[in-house]
Amino acid sequence: MDDLVRTAEQRLAAHPFLLSEFRQRAGVESYRAGQKERAEFLLQRAWEIRSAVAPEGVVLLYLSETALERGQTERARRYLESYSEYGGEDADRVLFRLAGLELAEQNWGRAAELFLEYRVTYPESERAGEAAYQQAFALYRAENLAEAEQVLSQVGSLPGGEVANADIRRLNASILRRQGRVAEAVESLELYLRERPEGIDARFEYVKLLFQLERYRDVVRQAELISADTEFIERLDTGAQFELRYLAGLAYTAERRYRDALSQLVGLAESVASTNNGESLRVMIPYARYYTGWARYRLSEYDEAIREFTLMIDEFPAHELAPRAGYLAGWSAYSLAEYTRAEDLLRSALPAASTNVQRAEILFLLGQALSADQQYTEAAVEFRTVTLDFPDSGLADHAQFEYAGVLKAEGRIEAAAAAYQVVYNQYPASGVAGQALYNRGELFFQAGRYEDARQAYLEYRRAFPEGALFDAALYWGGLASSRLGEPAGALLLWNQLINEYRDSAFRADAMIQTARLHESRRDYRSALNMLTQLLVAYPEQAVTAEARRRADELVLLIGGIGEREASLLVRIESGNRAATPAGREAILELGRSVFVEGLSGVNIGLIIPMLQETAAMTDEDAPAAAEALSLLGEQARRVGEYAAAAEYYLEAAAVDPGNADRTARSLFRAGEAYQRIGRRAEVEALLTQLQESFPNSSWTEQARRVLGGQ
Repeated sequence: MDDLVRTAEQRLAAHPFLLSEFRQRAGVESYRAGQKERAEFLLQRAWEIRSAVAPEGVVLLYLSETALERGQTERARRYLESYSEYGGEDADRVLFRLAGLELAEQNWGRAAELFLEYRVTYPESERAGEAAYQQAFALYRAENLAEAEQVLSQVGSLPGGEVANADIRRLNASILRRQGRVAEAVESLELYLRERPEGIDARFEYVKLLFQLERYRDVVRQAELISADTEFIERLDTGAQFELRYLAGLAYTAERRYRDALSQLVGLAESVASTNNGESLRVMIPYARYYTGWARYRLSEYDEAIREFTLMIDEFPAHELAPRAGYLAGWSAYSLAEYTRAEDLLRSALPAASTNVQRAEILFLLGQALSADQQYTEAAVEFRTVTLDFPDSGLADHAQFEYAGVLKAEGRIEAAAAAYQVVYNQYPASGVAGQALYNRGELFFQAGRYEDARQAYLEYRRAFPEGALFDAALYWGGLASSRLGEPAGALLLWNQLINEYRDSAFRADAMIQTARLHESRRDYRSALNMLTQLLVAYPEQAVTAEARRRADELVLLIGGIGEREASLLVRIESGNRAATPAGREAILELGRSVFVEGLSGVNIGLIIPMLQETAAMTDEDAPAAAEALSLLGEQARRVGEYAAAAEYYLEAAAVDPGNADRTARSLFRAGEAYQRIGRRAEVEALLTQLQESFPNSSWTEQARRVLGGQ
């Protein structure tokens, strides 16, 4: 071939046109055959005689390509730009290639101009659509976003099918994203990914845009899908993998899935720091540490949280999140009840605080830690600092409230009450204003200052008629009135609570207190009515208050039975009469009250059967049976049935002989009964038995005096 070229050069030397045409055709064919050096030699020779014979456009194309392969960009550009001087049938290809060269060299404005020129000059070209697409891309990179969007919208209607719809959507998403139209960009990317799900860059950008839209649940879902695709993950570079973990971790955090967040964030800061991924990724490190600490904090893993926050502060002391990290580290220690540690962390964080709000937050928490540590004087200083120095921090009202609490803890009742009053006076719209007024009442009540407490609760109710503590203020206000000896005022407040606040936690207690107050005023019917309501509405509280027993007693009281008798009768019935020890004990107590102490107004016919039931329990409860028999003897003696009385006393002595005192007494009483009916032999026999069996008993001594005579 080299010989052929030399021969042709010699024979055509006298014919410039033929020589140029030979050089051009032979050069093009050599290029296509891969003979780049020969091609460059021939095409360059054709270019050298351009003043005599104009080269064709294809020559310019191949000359530019050979120049580009040698890295001679400017030379390639000169070749292509000269097409306007020579023209030819390949002028459109030259122009397109020149535009492509400017695009490759990132001369975005010039590339956009040339692609536009191509479209105007060759509107029917099969590459018109591709030219429009490349023009739109160049405009996008040149930040002419509105024009880029307008040009891109025309691509699908232009001749040529080289540009796929997926590519159009991909570029459209980028344009929309750069315009800040993130939601539309996401929609465009979703359409693109349906056609090309393997697109790494597009899917990664999709995840970032979802995060930007705060669609954290979708971010999590996409991250989980990507993580499950091992092949896809391997195609991501290390930096992208780190960024994906970072976005997933923050999305999990936003979704409050803190354990999942830790699966992504733990160790991320160390991994990024140990690799050379540039500053673009290193900016993630402080955020990764901070949100790792935040997840630990929300999971109550306070020691680990403190570690992460402290590392973040040590490595990035000037970072915007450093003050917040210090605050949360202090809060974590506070949550662990490690108050000294919390104080140290908060004091260390204070110098880094750059805003009044940050300073106020740190000082407020420091005051809380000091207060919990019972360093009340120091705590008071911090709370006052927040209130006085940072009135616009949003914490001034809470700091004043906590200051009052510190005074209360120190036992300074008047000062604490005044401080609570300041909360309401200066911050009436605060969320703690109502609590402050309520706390004044509580403060006075606990100090036994019931008049002041009643007034404080009244002030709360006037200031906050819809307040969350209104029902509590009614209850305690009523109790204060009751302690002051003003039952009418107490009943008024408790009745309002009972009738208007049916869901109140204080309603059951108000019913109990109301019933007791009615009882103290001997208004048994009102008391019974209130206890009946209590039994229906609050059965558990009614059990604790023994409401059922008291209601039964009230029924008896209303029927005219005395207080003590009513109480014992209810105990007897609730104890299942003589079937239980409690029932038997109540029966015996009632019997003693009537037959020994002389309690009047009692239905004797009701008592005797119960004593007889108890007397029959000789095997189960001999002492109770003996006592019952003794009481039956007392009743028989009272009505003059001395023979029957003597029998009861003797049986009592026989049932429980181990009780010496009761046995001696029973024998003595039996002797008394026999003496009344003149049965002297039985009297002397009993006296002899007493002297022999119980010589030292006081009952024996009494028997000698009473039974020893006629």
